[in-house]
Amino acid sequence: MTNKFTKLMTLGCLVLLVSGLSISCGGDDDSSSTASTSTASTSTSTASTSTASTSTASTATTEASTATNVVTGIAAYSEGQKGEVAKATPVTVDKSSFTSIKRGGILNQAHRRSPRYFRQDLSTASDETAASMPIFNGLLWTAPPTHTQVTGDIAKDWTIMNAGKTYIFDLHENIVNHNGNKFDSEDVKFTLEWLGAESDNRPPHSSVSAGGESIFKDIRTNGPNQIIIDLNAADSVFFPQLGQRYMNMHTEADFDEEGSKDAPVGTGPYAMTSHVPGEKIEYRKHSDYFKAGLPYLDGIDTFIIRDPTPRFAAFEAKRLDIILMGSSHGLYSDIATAMEKRHQGEVTWYEGLHTVGRGVHFNHRKEGPWSDKRVRQAVNLAIDRDAICQAIPACFPGYQLPSATYGITDRAALNDRAGWAPAGPAKDAEIAAAKQLMADAGYPNGFEVDVLCRDSVDYAERLCPVAEFLLRESLNIRSTLDVKETGAWNEAQQQTGEWMMEFGSANSANVDHPYNWLEYWGFCGEGLFENIRGWCNEDYDQLLRDMRAETDTAKLTDLATQAIAILDEEVPSAHLFWPSRFSIRWNYVMNPADEKNAGQYSAARRFENQWLNK
Repeated sequence: MTNKFTKLMTLGCLVLLVSGLSISCGGDDDSSSTASTSTASTSTSTASTSTASTSTASTATTEASTATNVVTGIAAYSEGQKGEVAKATPVTVDKSSFTSIKRGGILNQAHRRSPRYFRQDLSTASDETAASMPIFNGLLWTAPPTHTQVTGDIAKDWTIMNAGKTYIFDLHENIVNHNGNKFDSEDVKFTLEWLGAESDNRPPHSSVSAGGESIFKDIRTNGPNQIIIDLNAADSVFFPQLGQRYMNMHTEADFDEEGSKDAPVGTGPYAMTSHVPGEKIEYRKHSDYFKAGLPYLDGIDTFIIRDPTPRFAAFEAKRLDIILMGSSHGLYSDIATAMEKRHQGEVTWYEGLHTVGRGVHFNHRKEGPWSDKRVRQAVNLAIDRDAICQAIPACFPGYQLPSATYGITDRAALNDRAGWAPAGPAKDAEIAAAKQLMADAGYPNGFEVDVLCRDSVDYAERLCPVAEFLLRESLNIRSTLDVKETGAWNEAQQQTGEWMMEFGSANSANVDHPYNWLEYWGFCGEGLFENIRGWCNEDYDQLLRDMRAETDTAKLTDLATQAIAILDEEVPSAHLFWPSRFSIRWNYVMNPADEKNAGQYSAARRFENQWLNK
């Protein structure tokens, strides 16, 4: 128990996929600033993964190495990424430890589900991310191995002008997609305009809109290899989001809104050649990839293995080469440690923070006891986060904005916040206050409610039963768990809205910016796709808009503090904890990107720099 508290002390290291510009880190807002990245910075990566104080000494990523690299604890997540986030610099490579890069071979990985579709603008769940990342490029992406710096991808360099409102990107030449069709600046323009428009499948995407309003003033091309983007106002979120997976670039000539869900065409290092839903996805090398010498592998085979036990058995039988965080449900440190002991010097694994929290959600579109704010406040007060993390492996109590720059990262600093009292008299007092709130709201004997729960092991076998027990024990809230397969769960949440309460995923960010952390609840008036829970607070909405336009760190911190005060009072959801996941691989998988910094949603899944030593 004390271990989990001390681990949380360094949760501030969770500075995620970051901006390459001072304007999005709170630095000087120059009227004209330029940042450039070399072509090499997107085609190479360092060979080693850095270890922290809890890891063993050696790195198992060079061809000559047979030592293990077991990294555990939050201290290892983003070593050195505290305070102001890292700025973009060209990625340098120390190849002294490489004996050779072996080209060819098929990498075998596993995932727990087939994607619903190959479209990151519709969903960035790990199913879609794992399936889509090998196929696509963006204007930018996050540089391997740590994925904490934005670097060039389709764009080879760029200039930011007009006080952060004008972006000029120069593109690589002679880019062709998997169908052999040319990709140029007109396709970038098409993709950005399409993201910013209401489509048949979704409203304007949140990456390029705020509350449904586009951030674009104008997008124009200057020849085939330059794109110029004018924004309506300075926007401290836009640039780093260009490196995220939902900004995948599409070729207009090969894009069909419905067909792209199942038959994606990108410019990335691999083309999808086969997909048998529920069984296997095959990718093969893009022979005309515009980055010379990449990818190293001939292809990737993704096997869909739903249950954890056969997935890990397949790994130990060497039928699988690597299991990344998004597909490691059910893999905990005791399992990983046992594997490592059985295969000394052959296996590398590490723990990484999964950057999607867990919480208790209320459907604000449905009438129920939670329509009375006092009931939501009672739930938030009564549920014992520390008790949850005693019962659930790899669980760390943490607040809803775990940013060293903008939020709270120290467990002890949360003691005085509602619902976060430590075990003992202080927590007993919170539970007593919660019972009084329930009585005042007309529910002295609690109530019965159906609670939505996903069927994956981390939810159905961990979070949901533990949360159900704690709420029943403290407030006599008697939950009937409605456990749904992912497709049915998604339909209930995003298509029909037919649910009441949920124990599920809560809050997330890809850029360490308060807007990205706090936009999770959506804006007033938005539909199910953007505002699943239906909560509305116009003061909160305005704070979000102000965050997006602000570039000063101190002012952003103040805006975040105001927004969190509203969340504390209104309790649209009760945030509980942050989970962690494990990556595990055989040491003949060389040069794997480091997911410790970016969780399961990192660009590590593209695999263009990986190779096999077998």
